[in-house]
Amino acid sequence: MSLAPKHRDRLEALKADGCLVIPEAIDPGRLCRIQDIYRTVLEKKCRFKSPCLGQNLIDQERHKDLIERHFLCSSNELEKRQLTFNVREGMQYDEVIARFNPSTVTVLVTQIQELFKDWLNEEILALGESYMGVTPFLTEAYIRRNFPAKYKVMNHFWHRDVNQPDFVLKAFVFLSDCALDNGPHEFVRGSVHSSLFPGGDYVTDENIDATFPPGSEHRIVSVVKAGTIILEDTSGLHRAIVPQTGYRDLGYAVFVPRPFYLRPQKPLYKMGRSIFQSLSAYQQKFVPSENIN
Repeated sequence: MSLAPKHRDRLEALKADGCLVIPEAIDPGRLCRIQDIYRTVLEKKCRFKSPCLGQNLIDQERHKDLIERHFLCSSNELEKRQLTFNVREGMQYDEVIARFNPSTVTVLVTQIQELFKDWLNEEILALGESYMGVTPFLTEAYIRRNFPAKYKVMNHFWHRDVNQPDFVLKAFVFLSDCALDNGPHEFVRGSVHSSLFPGGDYVTDENIDATFPPGSEHRIVSVVKAGTIILEDTSGLHRAIVPQTGYRDLGYAVFVPRPFYLRPQKPLYKMGRSIFQSLSAYQQKFVPSENIN
């Protein structure tokens, strides 16, 4: 798909900064529909991915080793250490949140099939394809609600994504307004071109603050309205700030360059064939065949 002049300007900004903020990327009527569907699945039906880490299950002394390594471990280890809970039939959303205090809950787009059309936004696809120079695959699609949390977990710390042979491009779809106290996402402008703090380890706030002071033009903070999409090369330095009040609803569309796509043993999402067939021919290019059922 060829890029219109406006989109070419956006592509240049993405190449320079590694991050592009697109306000009002989702039509207001469509945004309301997405929000209603998502809240029904999460709050009324209490259907989110489990087992899930519960902050109320963490003991500062007994789990000191996990706290010190930012809970970077397998889900099996978290289960073995009795730090997770499962959502069972009949459980109520408010009851679950109050009892276990999860820092995040995740709804898979597989559960809300019609949202795949929004996760495959054609402008985002065209920008991603032009940025990468190849057609990428959509490898993950989910929505995450972040809550206030005593213990910071993995993505709450500054880091670079280094889990692919090349790089990962993510579209962050904001389904709620995000203010400073709701836990915005933060990215260091131009860090995709920098060798400072290479990937593989988490970086302390103190090190980032000393190099890129808070409030400086180097730091892109996602204080944005619902309906905004941020497209980001996550090989750059980024983090999720922990909410202080309320929560933040954020959708994720994860794209990996097709030549470097590593087929997982189990696809990270499944798309119904009828939904796939309802996509445009251009959108269909971005969906791995093994993810269609």
